[in-house]
Amino acid sequence: MAIIYPLTPPSTPGPKILKLTANNAVGLVVSPFTWSSQVQQWPAEHWEMDVQLPEMAQSAAAPWVAFLTALRGQYGTCEVSDQSYGGARGVATGTPQINGSQSTQAVLLNTKGWTPNTAGILKAGDLLQLGANPNLLLYSEQFDNSAWNKNGGSVAVTVTPNAATDPNGGNSADQISFGTTGSAAWSQIQQDIANLITPGVPFVFSVYLRASAPSSAIALFLKDTSNVVIATDKGCSVTSVWQRFFIAGVAPYNAAAGVRVGIYSPPNTAAHAIYAWGAQLEVGSSASAYWSQAGTVLTPATAHLHMVLADAASDSSGAAMLDIFPRLREPMTDGQPINLVSPVGTFRLAQNKRDWSIGVGKIYSISFSLVEAL
Repeated sequence: MAIIYPLTPPSTPGPKILKLTANNAVGLVVSPFTWSSQVQQWPAEHWEMDVQLPEMAQSAAAPWVAFLTALRGQYGTCEVSDQSYGGARGVATGTPQINGSQSTQAVLLNTKGWTPNTAGILKAGDLLQLGANPNLLLYSEQFDNSAWNKNGGSVAVTVTPNAATDPNGGNSADQISFGTTGSAAWSQIQQDIANLITPGVPFVFSVYLRASAPSSAIALFLKDTSNVVIATDKGCSVTSVWQRFFIAGVAPYNAAAGVRVGIYSPPNTAAHAIYAWGAQLEVGSSASAYWSQAGTVLTPATAHLHMVLADAASDSSGAAMLDIFPRLREPMTDGQPINLVSPVGTFRLAQNKRDWSIGVGKIYSISFSLVEAL
């Protein structure tokens, strides 16, 4: 498999000692005569991390040695977190999102989507993640848009926009109606994304589905644009409750440059309909937080780790203002998701050189330092 940054470090063994440092650029001048001081706060601030692993045998050390070597010094990046973090102390309920446009270097984060009128929706010391792999699909909630091909199968699909309540309580879920299929026919809706594949890169396609009546006559597919299989088609047991289904695979070395994803009804199936919302294609092996996408695919965003510095409460509309460290790394747009589950940040090695010691009994000692990747 091709090396794709950011890497994920091995899960075991975890660090023996983890030192997380919050570093600010502050100028301080003290008069030698009066000891009075002048302080200048600059916008630069970042995380630093020192990791010391427990001593271990070669079999346990090998994945860590490979991980550090694969970073190729300070060139590569990795996504890491505070592994001692047990989750938010605050209530942390709702579907949190960015509220309006947010500027780079902001220290106050305007958010929405929380459970309304909740004291302690987040508490000081809670961690959150902004930025992630973006959705590579176009019109991820508008299946009626021409970006979605309704004639990819031998039996056409029809789409009724905004036909049902979506998982967030809005009215943006579309109804997808599949036609009756014969013994060698199928009915499908698909989208092609060009110039995306590098052989060996993992992809995952996910979508929220439900139906008025339970149905297992639905499947997802993940291929290249020449129909070379990236992942074996995945059947979906759709019920009257919203579920997020996904299919994941690694692009083979004979794959074309584009990715093709879709939903289909198999042969010998009577006409039926489902509701769909929130389709997402991303690089990786598991589905991350859903990111609504319209007509322009964003430049891949970097995952940034932030700490909430003061208790926050949500108002009657579910909005909350958060004091955060560090400052915002990049502009945020309205509706971007906020991840509270196992939040991570993007880091790189503090220096190009990395080493490990091998002692008596072939016991390895490994430690390294990371800085936030900006």
